Amino acid sequence: MMRKITMLLFAPFLFSASLMAQGFQFGLKANPVVYWAKAESKDIKVTAANEGMVLGFSYGLYGEKQISPNYAVSVAIFHHMNGLKYSVTDTNGATKAVVNHKLQHVTIPFSMIMRTNEIGYMTYFARFGGLLSVAVKSKGSATIGSNTYDNLTLKYNPVGLGMLIAVGGQYSLGGKTSVVGGVRFENYFTDITTTKTISNNLAQGGVGLSNAAAKAVSFKPMGIGLELGVLF
Repeated sequence: MMRKITMLLFAPFLFSASLMAQGFQFGLKANPVVYWAKAESKDIKVTAANEGMVLGFSYGLYGEKQISPNYAVSVAIFHHMNGLKYSVTDTNGATKAVVNHKLQHVTIPFSMIMRTNEIGYMTYFARFGGLLSVAVKSKGSATIGSNTYDNLTLKYNPVGLGMLIAVGGQYSLGGKTSVVGGVRFENYFTDITTTKTISNNLAQGGVGLSNAAAKAVSFKPMGIGLELGVLF
């Protein structure tokens, strides 16, 4: 555990040094995002549903490299805190479990940036790319009927892959320094759970979900929010 924590603490510094050595412009970003679950079930006897929106937040180091006057590539490393609220209903047993799943992971976004020419002190951009996330911590609660089970150590699919789209503007403060603001949309292709993890999670709350029922459902995170940052 201590080794993992040490690696996470030093990773941002190694990451930023590597970016600057390759001619990247360096900066900091923060992203408040609201998440919900794209819930699906392949079994008519099992219902999967989103149960509301959850506020998430990520922050970390960001770098971009200009490859032509109007195009750049970017990569970042973020400490990402988000969650999902979802439910599973197994009609065989008429049992509904609502899970409030809180997550922490390290996310690496990588993208292509299309940018306008400078208009006054402003430039405008559109960014399209991918997201790679690795789980660090997962916990939450489950409500079954009138009973609530808190402080559950919820298991999580360890790797997530998704798509990122963002649009916004960049205001020059002089030299290479600028502030950045925009709107972002995240769409993950990977399920937050697996057959094993969702069975174990609900079993902690006293719900015995069959493998067939657990295998039938999936919950893929989606989110929309803001991104704020400064480039040096």
